[in-house]
Amino acid sequence: MAESVVTLIAARAGDACGAAVDTARQSLARLGARLEPSDWLSPGRVCDIPFDDLAPDQADAGIRAAIGSDAAIDVLAQHTAGRRKQLLVADMEATIIANEMLDELAQIRGIQAQIAEITRRAMNGEIEFAGALCERVGLLKDMPE
Repeated sequence: MAESVVTLIAARAGDACGAAVDTARQSLARLGARLEPSDWLSPGRVCDIPFDDLAPDQADAGIRAAIGSDAAIDVLAQHTAGRRKQLLVADMEATIIANEMLDELAQIRGIQAQIAEITRRAMNGEIEFAGALCERVGLLKDMPE
């Protein structure tokens, strides 16, 4: 097993991720990494590239420079020791789905104005994100599944 792995995650499935994987592999090779075969965790969307002989932070920086900041691709390079893919925690909105789910649920419940006001306060730094999230979710707590 390789010492390190870089995971590329595309905002949307498609050719952009495949091209980014090709670019990432070329970048890693130029930096002197020894590559193992890519592993598509979600075809066209999420790919692991295992590698050795290069520090993860160097791999991350090299790949980000190669694919550019305009690409809708997240890059995560890390050591494989202790890595277990059991849970992905992500900000779903605009990453995996194209909606703001709290707003969607607030609309169903008829409390859009309350949710929007809490969000406004958080965005203006008047309250911390964690507190705003708890407050908004608290307003939705009795909704059926």
